[in-house]
Amino acid sequence: MGTEAVHIAYNLETGIGDFNFKFDLTHVLDFKEQANASAEMIDYAGLVTQPDWRGNLATSWKYDDFSAAWTVVYIGSQSADYYNKLEKTTRYVDYSDYFKHNIQFAYNHAYNGSITVGVNNLFDADAPNYYTYADYRDVDVGLYDVLGRTYYLRINQKF
Repeated sequence: MGTEAVHIAYNLETGIGDFNFKFDLTHVLDFKEQANASAEMIDYAGLVTQPDWRGNLATSWKYDDFSAAWTVVYIGSQSADYYNKLEKTTRYVDYSDYFKHNIQFAYNHAYNGSITVGVNNLFDADAPNYYTYADYRDVDVGLYDVLGRTYYLRINQKF
């Protein structure tokens, strides 16, 4: 398997708080496998369930006892052509680019703890389905958020 990756991190201290930016992007150049020694070598990079592009962007801010964070998860588009040709069908569908946004806000209180509120999958991005037929939902839960938009409250107290 061949990959290329970019990782960038930057910290910025200002009078209105400290900002942190992180960006990661990975490109799988090839992901070749064969079922056995006499089988054809298949490059799965970019096929359905094997995205060849993945990325994350994280931005955070901290000022005194307050903080906030915004993260974006990116999963690149994927092609179903190989599987449709293999099975002589059109039931498999291509996956388009997927973006998931998460935000959170936190307050560190004076009693050695914190309160955090947040939203995962802020824009309620739907995970792509493998198949095109109605009422069948089959999602790669290892790649995608199947819960949709979720809200949370976290209370952390140290004793």
